[in-house]
Amino acid sequence: MKKSFENAMDRLHEISGLMNDENLPIETAVKLYSEASGLIAICQKELDSAQLSLKEILGG
Repeated sequence: MKKSFENAMDRLHEISGLMNDENLPIETAVKLYSEASGLIAICQKELDSAQLSLKEILGG
């Protein structure tokens, strides 16, 4: 299932909170970092698409 921008941002916020735990095992931190990287890519793709759409609308 494709994640929406909003879902990806919500999960990134969750991950950010989890990563602030000093007692987080390194293995878990690495898994969360990997997940976050994928979510960031999803968000960036959506933002790039929105930017392109706005440029087209504004004639630029």
